[in-house]
Amino acid sequence: MKRFEQDEPPEDFAGLPLERLFLRLQTARFDAEERAKAERADRLRREAEDRVSEAVQAANKVFIDPGSRLDTIRPDSSGKTPREMAADSLVGLGRF
Repeated sequence: MKRFEQDEPPEDFAGLPLERLFLRLQTARFDAEERAKAERADRLRREAEDRVSEAVQAANKVFIDPGSRLDTIRPDSSGKTPREMAADSLVGLGRF
């Protein structure tokens, strides 16, 4: 049964009542996919928060007023602030 990868039961399975089993397998697969999506979204959110925190810490060490530096739109950033660029990606953090 483990090797069987379809979600739908075959036309005839030797007369065995396996529809409930296939329904449980479908539900388990859907739940696992949803959990994986939620975990990925949570991981990406935490990574973005970490990048912003890293940018704020670096700004605190270098600038007198880091808040204004982090929230000022830069001309080479497509209308984004350094804080937004850091949240977007590691590349954005490097451009800070």
